[in-house]
Amino acid sequence: MITISQIRAARALLDWTQGDLAKRSGLSLRALNSIERGLAVPRIDNLRSIQEALEKENVEFGENDGVRRKTERMEIVKFEGDTAYLSMHLTDVMRELHVFDTEVLYNLASEKLHAELHHNILDDYFAHIARYRIRERVLLAAGEDWIISPPSCYRWMKPETFNHVCYIVYGDNVAFQILGRPHRVIVIRNPSIADMFRLQFESNWVTAETPWFAKQYKIPETPEPWSMAKAEAAREWIAKKGKK
Repeated sequence: MITISQIRAARALLDWTQGDLAKRSGLSLRALNSIERGLAVPRIDNLRSIQEALEKENVEFGENDGVRRKTERMEIVKFEGDTAYLSMHLTDVMRELHVFDTEVLYNLASEKLHAELHHNILDDYFAHIARYRIRERVLLAAGEDWIISPPSCYRWMKPETFNHVCYIVYGDNVAFQILGRPHRVIVIRNPSIADMFRLQFESNWVTAETPWFAKQYKIPETPEPWSMAKAEAAREWIAKKGKK
């Protein structure tokens, strides 16, 4: 487990304030300040959250309070199959994202392919992103109203802007879903490439149309995270409203 000296050194390496690290690790500023000043014995889960946040920024910890930047990550992973590949990819999203207050960005023509997934894997995914306060944004082809995530997450783009290759950006990863037989997901793990697609997504998002259901649907206020049961209720509401 990392030491207090390593936490301070890693912040300096990244040019982060205590507030920056507190936000990314999910701790309060007061708690982080107490840890760095040695005023409290840090809990193991807090140190783990701090370490995960710093490692996501390519900081590497060694012996004798050593801290350095990792060589830029470059890795390619492929998932292939019928429906199992989608489950494996969602598992990869959960494995890669342990940083608080980040985002998953989906550029998809349609989400209907995800209807084949077992609800348990999607419910696990929604519980995971709720735990880490991870936000979702989804670009769909205009007119698409079969949705899985909360309605406010969606924007519409012209259908001709999509093809059979969709992309998802999460952390240092860009995943390309290649539709057809066999279905494939190819994941590139590289922060520079992820940032490039993140900028492309942002450019599309600001010009995209807000669907009518994203404006009108009110999510019931409950302490439980979003789930497939809630998604089904939202789709039923959309279907009824859409017929009027």
